[in-house]
Amino acid sequence: MKRLLITKFLVISILLTICAEFSAAAQDLVKEISQELCDCIRRNEFKDPTELRPCYDEFFKNNLKEINAYYQTESLSEAQYNEFATMVAATSERDCQYIKDNFPLTTVGETRTKQANVNCDDLKNGEFYYLNKIPGTGVIDTTFFTISGDTYMDQMKNKTTYSKGKIVWREGCKYDLIFEESNDPYRSARFAPGDVYSYEVIANEAQSFFAEILIDNKVFQFQVFKINR
Repeated sequence: MKRLLITKFLVISILLTICAEFSAAAQDLVKEISQELCDCIRRNEFKDPTELRPCYDEFFKNNLKEINAYYQTESLSEAQYNEFATMVAATSERDCQYIKDNFPLTTVGETRTKQANVNCDDLKNGEFYYLNKIPGTGVIDTTFFTISGDTYMDQMKNKTTYSKGKIVWREGCKYDLIFEESNDPYRSARFAPGDVYSYEVIANEAQSFFAEILIDNKVFQFQVFKINR
């Protein structure tokens, strides 16, 4: 029995080592290709995500063998193609200075100027949603999220992916969102555990709030709707 347990432990250890090495190799591949994407965007002087299809076609063509190996397949499915493109886009957005300097942040829906005497008490606990544009596409997605005490949890893509974090409220209606984890390809590539993002609620209405966040020295505003059960 003792020998059997030792054998199982060794097998599990070997499998974990292989998985860790594969994961690290996959991260290196995504990072390498995201640099290629950044170089292509800068070389062509693109200024908007809608222009990037030639660069995506270029990196898939140049790295198809490696990408197929990543998915352990001889032919990528549409889901695999989209997932890998999303991871590369997120990594490029995080690391590529040209994108940070030249690409606009797109606000979905209405905007507001900062109000006096903003009341954000109803945002501190409850269920909410907001609309966002998926990077590099014209698709509008709905993100549903809950705040309970200092716990933040959201769901995206028809509630098939999630993110988790911690909320720290500061003076007035300002708060920090501390990223913890996500199974969403874009967010898991774009954000790292412990990343802190600072928000401010600048206006409120009967059933919604308008919040701002500063990303790469650009202000992004979005409208949050409260869900009443």
